[in-house]
Amino acid sequence: MAMSANDGDSKVVALTSEIDALFSAALKNSSSPMEKQALRRQQAKWQFIRGTVMQGSQSAMPYIVRFQGKQIAREMAALIEG
Repeated sequence: MAMSANDGDSKVVALTSEIDALFSAALKNSSSPMEKQALRRQQAKWQFIRGTVMQGSQSAMPYIVRFQGKQIAREMAALIEG
């Protein structure tokens, strides 16, 4: 999830598209209302940082992506394991 300011725009666009698709697929494939609620919370966090990711080399981006990315990854891993 963490990216540097040196990543090309095409990589950023591809990454954000992949993450969007992963959330859509996870929500579509989930049958548990509690799991869907947890996924939607993570998706909302992603939507918060998504615009910053798309802006590329903004100075706050690496910190925001690293912090939120780790949180999202931990919570998604817990959902997958649970």
